[in-house]
Amino acid sequence: MQEMVRKKMLALREGLLAAYRDSQDYPSPVSGREREIFLHNLLDEVLPAHFRVGSGVITDRYSSTTGQIDLVVELPVSLSFPVVGENRLYFADTVGAAIEVKSDLSKQWAEAEKKLIEVNGLVNQARPKKGEFAVWSNYQVPFFVVAYRGPKTIKTVEKKFRPREIFPPAGVYIIESNIFIGYRDGWLTAKGAEHAMLAFITALYDAVSKQEQRPLDLLAYS
Repeated sequence: MQEMVRKKMLALREGLLAAYRDSQDYPSPVSGREREIFLHNLLDEVLPAHFRVGSGVITDRYSSTTGQIDLVVELPVSLSFPVVGENRLYFADTVGAAIEVKSDLSKQWAEAEKKLIEVNGLVNQARPKKGEFAVWSNYQVPFFVVAYRGPKTIKTVEKKFRPREIFPPAGVYIIESNIFIGYRDGWLTAKGAEHAMLAFITALYDAVSKQEQRPLDLLAYS
């Protein structure tokens, strides 16, 4: 890896872990929100400026709706509506990625999987017509899990997601364990502090940039 890139990946990772360590003594709602905000700020700095990062609920034109999504990467030239506080109502057609943030994935598998199933239930454009060939992953909102702590090996994460009937997440990044595993057009894995961070950013950027730009037909939601 190019030396300047390596140092930057390590610095970004250390920043996330510092936020995790600093928030450990706070009550869970406070510490969880602090970690989301820090990752939110990181994505704001790393992703191109025309992507907007927020949090809220995602709905699609077929009335499927998620619960609260920790971080939502919104595609450029899109619409979303304010709800309460900083939360927004997003339309699946204009969402580049949904991200679930966890403190310890080993203890929170069920929560992450529940959110994965919710997001997998969304359709980000008009469904293909009967008999029309379609790659179903192109109709889904990419879903990522970022955990500060969790399993130590890629194999453990694979066992949780690969054999399942549900479509796997676009990426799982465990910061302290220095591992990343993702799926989009094929499996991508990375081990090591700098390599895992770079793989996560690469997979996220790949996911959102592949969907840019899909026009929103707001009347389809009426």
